[in-house]
Amino acid sequence: MINHNEPPYLNNRVYVSVKLLLLSNSRNADGHFLQHARDAITGHLQGISGALFVPYAGVTLTYDDYAARVRTVFASFGVAVQSIHDAPDPEGAVRAAESIVIGGGNTFRLPQGFAALGLVPFQINPHFTDAHPPGFRGETRRERLAEYLVLNPAARVIGLPEGSWLKVEKQRVVLRGPHDAPVFAAEGVTMLATGQLMKSVAQWGHERSRDA
Repeated sequence: MINHNEPPYLNNRVYVSVKLLLLSNSRNADGHFLQHARDAITGHLQGISGALFVPYAGVTLTYDDYAARVRTVFASFGVAVQSIHDAPDPEGAVRAAESIVIGGGNTFRLPQGFAALGLVPFQINPHFTDAHPPGFRGETRRERLAEYLVLNPAARVIGLPEGSWLKVEKQRVVLRGPHDAPVFAAEGVTMLATGQLMKSVAQWGHERSRDA
């Protein structure tokens, strides 16, 4: 979720101040939509009365149905939702939006893939898990990310467990929720504790620019 009170624009890889709430998942263990992050969302949208929803990553729902689901939940937050697919002028709707909510789904539905928005200089691997069922012979999530970093050595990837989220504000990144999160890089893996302040967005961007 993007709070448009501060412009999320990039300039030569210098990351301008932006307010983001980046969730790992939309449903809790009981299947309730966005309820596990209710307090985080309402705090993030404090003072905001309207949001623009982007449903384009959705696969199994129509855009209308996806927007209706989000609209119902956000109404309980006191926020009215318009979906961009209904807007006669999508670009104008983005510019005019108080906040933007981007729905989850699958990146193969998005033409520009991982680099579509470029709001932060790292990637998120949502629904991250270390689960390895007995008898399973496929790669673990950690092994897949290690393979990705062999081909993309300048990348940084945060393995974000379900129930957790990242809060980005004034170029600072903080992990919230009940779980710690691994941060994957070509030089190794470090753990980010919940509540821990990461490097600033500008520092991450500087490191990525230097390593590229």
